[in-house]
Amino acid sequence: MLQEMRECGVEPRLLTRAVPRPQNTSYVVPNVIHYIRYTNNVTFEFQHYLSYRSVQLFIRPRYIFLHGDSIPDGEWWQKTLAEVDNLYHVYRKQPKDVHGTPIQFIQHSADITRLVVLIDYGGIYIDDDVLIIRSFDPLRNYDLTLGRPVKIALSNGIIIARKGALFLRIWLENYRNYNPKSWGGNSVAKGSTLGKLFPHLVHVEEQSLLHPSWQESPLMFSHRRHYNWTENYCIHIYFENHHKIPKIPEQLKSYDNTLGQVMRHIYYGNSSLIPVPGPPFRP
Repeated sequence: MLQEMRECGVEPRLLTRAVPRPQNTSYVVPNVIHYIRYTNNVTFEFQHYLSYRSVQLFIRPRYIFLHGDSIPDGEWWQKTLAEVDNLYHVYRKQPKDVHGTPIQFIQHSADITRLVVLIDYGGIYIDDDVLIIRSFDPLRNYDLTLGRPVKIALSNGIIIARKGALFLRIWLENYRNYNPKSWGGNSVAKGSTLGKLFPHLVHVEEQSLLHPSWQESPLMFSHRRHYNWTENYCIHIYFENHHKIPKIPEQLKSYDNTLGQVMRHIYYGNSSLIPVPGPPFRP
């Protein structure tokens, strides 16, 4: 894949140590992770570090590509660079229009970029607030896998796709009808519509990728609520700015909810609460 990029005039820049991992050709989706980050002044925090750490632990990808015009900084980014192997930055300018229509939100630019990247190279795209729980290998023999967070949506926050997947090409072509004022109409709602039209082109995971969903936030964040996440491939934190979540590991130790269990599973290798002096950290 590095050679493919270079032949297209793209020069990925290695940010961390390179660890050789062989390409397993028995899967149709390459074991490669893609993140996207455009300049938006979003601080790289503990939960983002845990996303990269969980990728390293449970996916063990051949490459991790961070696409965009911005490289994070700060304590948790430095810890990511120290711990995560095979991490490359791929410089990309933020798309300002799609099929001639100006793009209104930076998030819409990222929506379009993830489709382009996966069409060009294939692999696994995840948002940087997705925490991996176990290997995605069982999903890598489908041309395309999406998760359904709610009945009316197929999410683009996690996309597992072979290079050139037809469903993604149709999705990108449908951006000719892009509505700049619609927040999720071009992405999750359109994904659901296309899923109904072309069900043979997409494998849908109903529970294991995106639950608890944004409509089930108490199952994720409420004190002493514990969703059974053990059969999940991952969880998507969603709306972390609307909830009090740990910023440092000490707060994580007494964070008694579903998210706390998953974060401890990734950071400590054990989901149990850890006794600490003083009052517990409450959501």
